[in-house]
Amino acid sequence: MKLSLLTTFILLSVLTTNGQVQFEDLSFSDAIAKARAEHKFVFVDFRADWCKPCIDMEKTTFQDTSIGNYLDKKAISLKIDVDQVAGKKIKDRYQVNQYPTMLIINPLDSSVQLRMIGFKPAYILLGDLKFVMEEIDANDSKSLPHLTLGTAKKSNKKHFLKRWFQRGTSPN
Repeated sequence: MKLSLLTTFILLSVLTTNGQVQFEDLSFSDAIAKARAEHKFVFVDFRADWCKPCIDMEKTTFQDTSIGNYLDKKAISLKIDVDQVAGKKIKDRYQVNQYPTMLIINPLDSSVQLRMIGFKPAYILLGDLKFVMEEIDANDSKSLPHLTLGTAKKSNKKHFLKRWFQRGTSPN
């Protein structure tokens, strides 16, 4: 009896915690449509097999439970291989030429809300994700469908400068 209770507890804890980032196996246009329907952002990781920082992020940052759980709630996540034909088209569309590059995209107009380049440890990536995703939610009635491009850009600029200044003056 104790063994079955323990097994049930472990199974439930595994099922309720996603863990690593769950990258969807969707085309870019399908991801945009799904994100729009679910009122989420699109998180895109541009990567290549030959890119060591990309591989390092896959082994560390994207395995982090806090990143996986956060993205699961807020975004449809895509991994785009820039050496594949479909990946090259999206890479060119968003002018990606350094790897890894991660984008947060507004599904309403496919605009980039944040561009992150290079290896990011989990705590930095999570902070940047929350900064953009929660700031836009807070400024736009907690609803992505009410997001307007002009509002997001103004909001991000104002808060980016505030965050930059705080980082520059913090004692850490």
